[in-house]
Amino acid sequence: MIGCDDQDHNPRSEEKAISEIKSRLPETRGLLIFLHVDLDDLATIKRTAEAFLRENDSLDAVWNYADVMTPTRGGKTKQGLDLQLGTNNVAPFLFTELL
Repeated sequence: MIGCDDQDHNPRSEEKAISEIKSRLPETRGLLIFLHVDLDDLATIKRTAEAFLRENDSLDAVWNYADVMTPTRGGKTKQGLDLQLGTNNVAPFLFTELL
């Protein structure tokens, strides 16, 4: 599973990322799925996790990596959390917990 919160994401970028991973790890037999997640909105995290669980029986690995290094001063998530804390910590934790 590959998740992305890039608001300007391009489906070609998804395909390119999956293709590159498969080419670098040809012995891997697993399925890679792209999921769009908006890490500054916990409601989308829940919807994305629920959608994944409806369509899939198992999940072998999760690697959370979010990188808001220098948010706009006073930046907040949709739920009012500090943007850096919400995006880098709370959202990935919630996503993993829901899966």
